[in-house]
Amino acid sequence: MARKPTTVEKPVYSITLRMNGVEFKASGAYLLDAMSGLGVDYTKVKTKGEVIVSKGDKNYTRIIQLPKLRRYFASKILMGGFIRDFEKLLA
Repeated sequence: MARKPTTVEKPVYSITLRMNGVEFKASGAYLLDAMSGLGVDYTKVKTKGEVIVSKGDKNYTRIIQLPKLRRYFASKILMGGFIRDFEKLLA
């Protein structure tokens, strides 16, 4: 009798960024994948933004000022701070 392979479903993160009337959406298995999928770099960040991060049925909204929002999208290393903060809130 053959066993069925078990698959563990990874939580799917979705992120929405609203800046100056423009909305960017992405999702991924990890928060870094979702943030990278937004297609935003620090040069596109011109105003403060509202970030909505959700994992399953939990979601969290935060308004982030311009300097900090630019820092988050400057490099993957700086995205680590953003990811650490939001993953703790959604745990």
